[in-house]
Amino acid sequence: MKNKLIILLFVLFGFIFNHTCAFGDNIEEAVKLYNEGIDKYNASEIDKSIQLFNEAIKVDPNFYDANYNLAQILMSVGRYDEAIKPLEAILKTRPEDSETL
Repeated sequence: MKNKLIILLFVLFGFIFNHTCAFGDNIEEAVKLYNEGIDKYNASEIDKSIQLFNEAIKVDPNFYDANYNLAQILMSVGRYDEAIKPLEAILKTRPEDSETL
């Protein structure tokens, strides 16, 4: 669990320096939902975290960190089929992403 938290924090820092949003003004809403998803994950509210990451992705389908964290959480709870969609979204915008591959 500690390793997953470290990964999520690392991704969050990467987001701060690396994220671009396809929907301009909606970035604040997507980031808000994403951050709430992180908070819920840290509070062991996995289903709520999944829901919030999905909502952030609806606002910005190219939101790398939301897609990445959603896929990681889904895989960690054995929901592999559901993890395919966010992984595919990552590969559309970052086909060279070695970790996703």
